[in-house]
Amino acid sequence: MNRIKSKCFAIVFTVLMAGVVLMPGRSSAQTSLGTSSVAGTVRDPSSQVIGSARVTLLDRLHGTQRETVTNNDGGYHFSGVLPGLYAVKVEQPGFRTTTIDNVQVIIDQAATVDAALAVGQVSEVVEVNAEGGTPLLDTVSNSLGGVIDNKRVEELPLNGRNFLQLALLVGGTQPSTTTNQTGHTSLTLEVTGNSQWLTGYNIDGISTRSPRIGNSSLNLCISAIDQFKIELGFFLPDKGPQGGIIDVLTRSGTNTVHGEA
Repeated sequence: MNRIKSKCFAIVFTVLMAGVVLMPGRSSAQTSLGTSSVAGTVRDPSSQVIGSARVTLLDRLHGTQRETVTNNDGGYHFSGVLPGLYAVKVEQPGFRTTTIDNVQVIIDQAATVDAALAVGQVSEVVEVNAEGGTPLLDTVSNSLGGVIDNKRVEELPLNGRNFLQLALLVGGTQPSTTTNQTGHTSLTLEVTGNSQWLTGYNIDGISTRSPRIGNSSLNLCISAIDQFKIELGFFLPDKGPQGGIIDVLTRSGTNTVHGEA
């Protein structure tokens, strides 16, 4: 009887572990990755706000979309947005449909995309090509820093292929001058003169800072990185008392086959 129970337990345990391994990683990462947002104001040709306009956020890389309507102040807001390439479509009876395409949303950004509607029929379409540009206006966050995009991540020569060397491209960062317990000073950074213990490391929205050593507990392959962001300054309470934050976004699948060798 004991042998039968042991075999049953082993089978159940194996099935559960297989389910964990096969579970899609993208779905579980939606919350941790979706730290960006897209918001804006919709106005008419006389700069008056337009309420109850339908706004659609289209994900050009994955083919998904989300919808909302503007409030009485003409504003709209999409929270929990994954970094990527988007289009913002605005529709309202009595006005031409306006689409702002190729909007690049970067990691941990509060992007502002305003829309101006022209008078006409909804069937008439006005298309604005943002040409992959990143909205620069951020009225929510008070952090400073910079983003290293995928092109620079791929093409910049890094001695030893250490991904944290990308942080040195932004002023105010330097390698740690303190030898930690593991001796891996290459995995630590000092930001704006603060101790290495005040530097946070986030990979896909998950904190990877070692609580015992104060360095990054993961060393990523350069080919796995999509965006690399360094944040510094006085952070809002949701990010805690940190001297600097290293945010890394890894590559994910899209509707287009891609890869490298």
